[in-house]
Amino acid sequence: MRYLTFHNTIRVLSILMTMTLIQGCNPSFFEEEGDCDPVHVVRFVYDKNMKFADAFHAEVPSVTLFVFDEDGHLVTSVARHVKAEESQDFSIELRDIPMGHYNLLAWCGVVDTPHFNINPEGVAAPEIHHHICRIDREIEAQDGSHHIRKDLGRLFHGRLDDVDMTQDEGTHVHTLKLTKDTNVIRVTLQHMSGEEMNPDDYDIFIGDANGLYDHNNDLLPDEEITYHPWSIKGGVASFHPEDQPKQDARAQTSVSAVVAELTVGRLIADRNEKVFLSVYNHHTGAKILSIPLIDYLLLVKGNYYSEDGISPMSDQDYLDRQDDYPMTFFLDESGSWIKTVIYINSWRVVKNESSVH
Repeated sequence: MRYLTFHNTIRVLSILMTMTLIQGCNPSFFEEEGDCDPVHVVRFVYDKNMKFADAFHAEVPSVTLFVFDEDGHLVTSVARHVKAEESQDFSIELRDIPMGHYNLLAWCGVVDTPHFNINPEGVAAPEIHHHICRIDREIEAQDGSHHIRKDLGRLFHGRLDDVDMTQDEGTHVHTLKLTKDTNVIRVTLQHMSGEEMNPDDYDIFIGDANGLYDHNNDLLPDEEITYHPWSIKGGVASFHPEDQPKQDARAQTSVSAVVAELTVGRLIADRNEKVFLSVYNHHTGAKILSIPLIDYLLLVKGNYYSEDGISPMSDQDYLDRQDDYPMTFFLDESGSWIKTVIYINSWRVVKNESSVH
């Protein structure tokens, strides 16, 4: 009986020791499996949009992640295309990272297009402050002016600081949220007289010095870029009866139109007087309209609210969340802009003529 008791005691101790090894993740016990190594998972989320929902799977084509130590030195980087089957919950695993605290920086969309350049100065051993992003542009040989005539694609920025990676075991998830830096401005010109419109008759462009971003996604000093349409087409558009000029009694509900699409960089709220959308007559050089773009885009901000449905958005939050801006302008029989009514994001805006140019 004593022998059996002793034997059972040994078996119990053996089981307890095995459980201790498993719970403590003793490296010698998992020598072949490697299960003791800590795994840090960086999960990417893009919910800074007007729906306040994660749209990463629909929007982000690729991810480039940079990992820096506390002194700003680059430890590792990972670049990956986002495959359709993994886009619903996309993440990157970081293994073999020495224990410590790290800063994470992501520039997403840069491997899918030649229009974005990270570390444009080509620093050999870049630190975090060298990981700026430059939107490439054409430079005119005659006057040195900067121009963009193509669809830039989609650029995203994300930053997560002081990430704790001091754990010696287990899986740890770190969520990195993204901000979209590119915007599509869709300009529609409608001729109220019904006269057919030709896209070749109009020069449409936006000027802004917003093609260089630091690692915090703030604008750096840059040359002014002239953004031109990457698509401009003619067609027929409808309009609301209330937009019909009062002196025109014709029951006309459709008109000739020109639609231009331009992709621009990040729009910054405090640059109201520095960013202009302009339309000129291509043949005569006559100015049809020139407006402070950001002022006009913010005219409809009051129709949108924060995630709670009550609080108003800040100007910058609205500009960062909204990424597609349809704008409709009406021209009279002489081809001049009818300044009293415009549509922005499908919202009808009535302006006093004295407040526009």
